[in-house]
Amino acid sequence: MIRLLKELSLPDLGSRPLRIILFVFAVALGVAMTTAMHTAIDSVVEGFNAELERTAGRADLQISYGSGEAGFPEEVVDQVRAQPYVAHGAALVRGSLTFADGSGETLELFGVDVLQSDVLDIYGVTVVERNQDDFAIIDDPRGLFLTTEVARRRGLKVGDRVRLSSVLGVDEYTLHGILAFDGLGEAYEGRVAAMYLPAAQPVAGKRWGPLESNVDQIDVVVGAGISVVEARRRLEALLPAGLVVAEPVQRRLANHRTVAGLRAALTGVSMLVLIAAMFVIYSTTATLVTARTPAMGTLVMVGLEPRRLVLLVLCEAALLGAAGSVVGALGGLALSRFMVEDVAIGLSLNYSMDFSSVAPSARPIAIAAGYGVLGTVAAVVSAWVPARRLAGLDPLALHRPFANAAGFRKRLWRQLLLPLLVTAVGVALVYVGVARRAPAACSLGGIAAVAGLVLSALPFVGRLWS
Repeated sequence: MIRLLKELSLPDLGSRPLRIILFVFAVALGVAMTTAMHTAIDSVVEGFNAELERTAGRADLQISYGSGEAGFPEEVVDQVRAQPYVAHGAALVRGSLTFADGSGETLELFGVDVLQSDVLDIYGVTVVERNQDDFAIIDDPRGLFLTTEVARRRGLKVGDRVRLSSVLGVDEYTLHGILAFDGLGEAYEGRVAAMYLPAAQPVAGKRWGPLESNVDQIDVVVGAGISVVEARRRLEALLPAGLVVAEPVQRRLANHRTVAGLRAALTGVSMLVLIAAMFVIYSTTATLVTARTPAMGTLVMVGLEPRRLVLLVLCEAALLGAAGSVVGALGGLALSRFMVEDVAIGLSLNYSMDFSSVAPSARPIAIAAGYGVLGTVAAVVSAWVPARRLAGLDPLALHRPFANAAGFRKRLWRQLLLPLLVTAVGVALVYVGVARRAPAACSLGGIAAVAGLVLSALPFVGRLWS
């Protein structure tokens, strides 16, 4: 086979550089798109979940409403703290602040009880310097704490005022303290602002007032002598319907499920590029096989087995597909670096979660390698249909059309068997995905069904073409 590749394939393929470039480019484009999309999504989600675990700090349980995008009454905090098995319970609200100097720099706002050391310990926050007048902090509706990183970069010190933009508009905020670059600060690369909880609630867009005030979550540290599982069970029985009690790891898994649908949809769309590439490969291989049929017929006449010609074409497709896959995988990794920011912003808008400030921490090599193998397999599968015609090559009948009407009717059921099977598998996957709410199965099934239906049309198109 190596000798055939060297003496037959290399000269033949070398004389048709444009078709070979088209073949390799089609595979590379399909692999690049799928690799880039999958890597970008996984990078952002992995980064977000890593930040979630860091921001959870020492908390054993987290209480939120639904998936955490909506607030709930602050009075729940007192119910939680009153339980004998709860060592600490800290309420938290989230928001954002933007410097009103035109720089566009945004800070993650966390509203917590900044005067309670046990609350700060939950989040691993250390106050380096602060205003010693507690009442000045409590009574200031625009007082905040910044990290050492932001204060150093901005040349700020305790007592300075800075203009920031929030949902309430642009206001002047007073710096009452400096936080160390750890805990929450480290999780967001220092881009953190902390405010006293009642002051932070209106700034973060939460309801606040004498009759009603909302928080985003409650972080709970379980006391000694009780397991986290048992504490969770008791809190679930105690709290109103709609409030979710979960361990930080469970929230991480829940976020994976939250974005699973979008991941499956976007990856499915990018897979359509690879399917389109398969049809380019099919038509390119079919043209090459047709053009080389006289030379291959001569080899059959001198004793070469036709099945070795089939294997030769498949080996050519595998080598060209592997080359395209390597180029596509590398291109996809490079492209994903530009896509991460757009994907992060899209996820933030769709799921009301902050993905945009998370630095990606992906392991893209495995993804690229997987889609590289997939691209090679796609090239071989696409080349199989035109290649297998060589198994019945009759050198004496080369003057006749490649497939006559009798042969077309005779082989039609065999040509339709695999495409219809792929279509049936796709429909089954869609049914299972809908029944079990599995977005990945729905996406994969839809792709398989479309691919199978298009493949089913190829024999008829081939007949019309001939």
